[in-house]
Amino acid sequence: MIDTFICANTKNGFFSLQNEVINERAKRVYVIKGGPGTGKSTLIRRVAAAVGAAELIHCSSDPDSLDGAVLSDGTVLFDGTSPHLAEPPLPGAAGRIINTGELWDESKLIPHKNEIAALSAAISEEYRAAYSLLSAAGKADELVSSAALPLICCQRISEYSKSLVKRRLKEKEGKGNISKRFLSAHCHKGTFTLKDTILSLSNERIFLNDKYLSVADAVMKEISERAVLRGHDVICFFSPLDPSRISHVVIPGASLCFTTDPSLATRKVNCARFLTEVISFPNRLKLYGELSKSALFAAKARLCEAKRLHDELEKYYVAALDKRASEQLAAKIISEIS
Repeated sequence: MIDTFICANTKNGFFSLQNEVINERAKRVYVIKGGPGTGKSTLIRRVAAAVGAAELIHCSSDPDSLDGAVLSDGTVLFDGTSPHLAEPPLPGAAGRIINTGELWDESKLIPHKNEIAALSAAISEEYRAAYSLLSAAGKADELVSSAALPLICCQRISEYSKSLVKRRLKEKEGKGNISKRFLSAHCHKGTFTLKDTILSLSNERIFLNDKYLSVADAVMKEISERAVLRGHDVICFFSPLDPSRISHVVIPGASLCFTTDPSLATRKVNCARFLTEVISFPNRLKLYGELSKSALFAAKARLCEAKRLHDELEKYYVAALDKRASEQLAAKIISEIS
C-alpha cells in the first residue's frame, strides 16, 4: 500500500488530478458527499481497513485526513465535496454517490446558522490569502527557472537518459503506463511530504541536484518517456506549487527513483552538467529563492489559521452526527464490495 495526494494547493489555486483515479477503468467509484465533520474520512478509513487498500489518498489541506482510497480490488472511494466536485463516471452501473449529509440531525445545526456562516466565510478568506502567497512563491521560482531554461542542453539530457535507461531497465513487452500523483502538499504543516511512499517503492534514489528548478524536470520527463517505451510503469509525482513540474519519478519495477529531495538520496547527479554554460548571476537567484521561502512561510500561517477555523466549524457537525448510522453505512459499503 502507498500513500499519496491527488490534489494540491498550488500557485494557481486548488489543483486536482482526480481523473487519474475517478474514471471508467475503476471497478466501482463511490463518491462521498457531505459537510465538514460528517465522517467522510472515517468512512474511507473503515472501508479501506476492512477490504484492503492499494493506495490511501490524503487530503492536501490536512494530511491526517483522507480524500480517498483505491482498494485492492480496484474500487475507488473519493470525497466529492467542494472543491473536488467529483461525480462517479458510470453512476448506478459501477458505483454511486454516498450522501453523509443524511447522517446529521439538522435540528442541532439550525440554531448555529450564523456561526457556521461566519466560520465558512473566514475560512474562504484565509484560503484566498494563502493562494495569493503561493502565487507569489511561484512567481519567484519562475524567475529562477526562466534563467536556466534557455541554457538547457536537450542533447546532453537525451544522451544521459538513453544510456541510463538502457543499462538499468530491462526491456519488456508492450508499453508501460504513467500514473500522476503528488507526494507533497502545502498545508498547515508547511510543505508536508509522504516520504515513506518513495522509500517503499525504490531502493536506489538518485538526487537530481537542480538549484535552477527546471533542469531536473526536463531530465525526469525524458527518463519517464523512455522507461514507458521499454514497457515499465512509471509514477510521476508533481510539484505541489507548480503542477507542471515533476518533483519525483519512480519506476517500481526497477526499484528506481529520481528525486529533487536531497533527504531521499542514495546518490547524486549535478544538473549543471546539462547546461551549456554557467549562469552568471547566482546572487540574484539566491534572492529569488529567499523570496519564495518567505512567501511559503507566510502561506503556511494562513493555512494554519484556515485549519483552526475548519476545526471549529467541524465541531458543530460532529455534534450533530449520528455515529451509529455512520458505522452502519460503512458496514453496508463493505458488504457491497466484499
